[in-house]
Amino acid sequence: MSQTIKQNVMARVKFLFYLKRVFQPVVLEISAVVLFTGLTASLVSVGHVVANSMGVADRLAAIEFFAQAFLRTDFIVQLSILAILASGLFLIRDIYRSLRITDGLMLRRQLA
Repeated sequence: MSQTIKQNVMARVKFLFYLKRVFQPVVLEISAVVLFTGLTASLVSVGHVVANSMGVADRLAAIEFFAQAFLRTDFIVQLSILAILASGLFLIRDIYRSLRITDGLMLRRQLA
């Protein structure tokens, strides 16, 4: 009985270990950014948006143009753009954290 429980527990531990290695947060965030960027590109004519924005010379007018373009798009496009921004922010946060941890480890090695 004890051996069976030990095997079950170890099988679950191994499963979670490999699952964590395969589905690391950075990989999931990069996948989300690529997926939602592809979705947005398939729904929006990026070339037309860029062509229409070229007539805007002032920064404030450009912000207004893109805000109005965002507000006047379909709901699915708005969700996709927000998902790109959220995934990108989480990705930047995780990269910053990993760099901060790496810098701390390198500093400790130098001091030792």
